[in-house]
Amino acid sequence: LEPTDASSGEDGASADLLLQQGRDVILLRCKHNRLYQVTQKPLQTLMEALPASGANSAMLVASGEFTRQARDEAARHTRLLLVDGNDLRRMLKPAPATSNMTRPA
Repeated sequence: LEPTDASSGEDGASADLLLQQGRDVILLRCKHNRLYQVTQKPLQTLMEALPASGANSAMLVASGEFTRQARDEAARHTRLLLVDGNDLRRMLKPAPATSNMTRPA
């Protein structure tokens, strides 16, 4: 995936990034705020921004967790993926010592 554009959200607690691979374009929004639970409002604003962005799908990443209402809202959108803090921790889990991957110093 290649980043093609980035901007800061109006609320100062989010950032947008367009990722492109071939014809797939993802509007990625990262929520980083002190609230542990993310409501459905950021999902709604992300989906409202999707047509103007030129992206064909969206991803919302948050360091906390999504409320049940947010997950219900996301289930209504086939082009939206939620990634919460637990997902991030699993993704960032250290690789096994036998891995060929190098870690930054």
